[in-house]
Amino acid sequence: MSTPNNHIPTILIIGAGPGGLLLYHGIQKHLNKNVKKFNVKIFERDIGPQDRWQGYNIGLYPHGIRSLISCLPESLVTRLSEVMPDPIHEKEYHGVISCDHKGTELSRSTSLYFKSLFELAMMPTYPMMSTYSVIISYRNKLRDLMLEGVDIQWGKKCIGYDECDNEVWAIFQDGTRVRGDILIGCDGINSPIRKQKLPHLQLFDYGITQFIKLLGTLTYNPLKRRPVQDINPMSVEAWESTRVTLLGDAIHAMNPFLGYGTNNALQDAESLVKCLSNYEKHGYRSCIREYENEMRVRSSKDVLESRESCLTQNLPKSEYGYLFNDIYLSGKL
Repeated sequence: MSTPNNHIPTILIIGAGPGGLLLYHGIQKHLNKNVKKFNVKIFERDIGPQDRWQGYNIGLYPHGIRSLISCLPESLVTRLSEVMPDPIHEKEYHGVISCDHKGTELSRSTSLYFKSLFELAMMPTYPMMSTYSVIISYRNKLRDLMLEGVDIQWGKKCIGYDECDNEVWAIFQDGTRVRGDILIGCDGINSPIRKQKLPHLQLFDYGITQFIKLLGTLTYNPLKRRPVQDINPMSVEAWESTRVTLLGDAIHAMNPFLGYGTNNALQDAESLVKCLSNYEKHGYRSCIREYENEMRVRSSKDVLESRESCLTQNLPKSEYGYLFNDIYLSGKL
């Protein structure tokens, strides 16, 4: 894509998490395959890929797997099994099973069982029987795989932006500025991009703090407390679509109880790539508006479903809350 003066639009991606990385790959795979339609620059606040702990393992649902397969290059798709473990030893299928501290099976979900991530990808998205059909991925290994082939500018913490009719400038903590035609904030729940673009969009605090209880003698990192929060993009009126948009936790952070967060970020990336395919015909505003409309409806549904699940399982007066207080907090395990 080029204008009469041979200008190739530049996309600035702020944040190199799963969503930002998949967006980068998707643009290169689908939009820059034969003719370069976009310059893509991706920035990450960390000083390197091993700068900090990336978090716990993540559950990937059929729709999340499909987004990965759609946007990653074939060379990485064929290696996805490297970052997702084989089925439990002596078990033929993946599935969701509840066990006690001795490994005795207590119950299993009504999920559809499967043998590989590619079989999982063929399942429908939200029927009752496949809601809990999920495969666990090693978060750090998945990120390492997705980092391959991506030229990231490390140590670049974006603290805001300047936007005008013809361009947008990303502003970094080190005093530098980078020009682009579109800026996408993939910079997490505390996104400075979101705080500037949507200052009235507030975090919802559950009043719940996550914690870890260790059984037996284990070596583990120091215990960290973290409040459970989410963001529902439907909690504010529809905003004007501009050269700046948001993706993943930056716009619809979800609590971890259903594992929907990363899956939605991956879907965001795939959706935005599809919308950007119409950039030359309709311009940036139409593309961003189409993406944001789809993202708001889809992600808000999952934010609220995750919120209900979290509160049901953790509030003291809920059915699960009584069990939680009686067994876990009393130290009976």
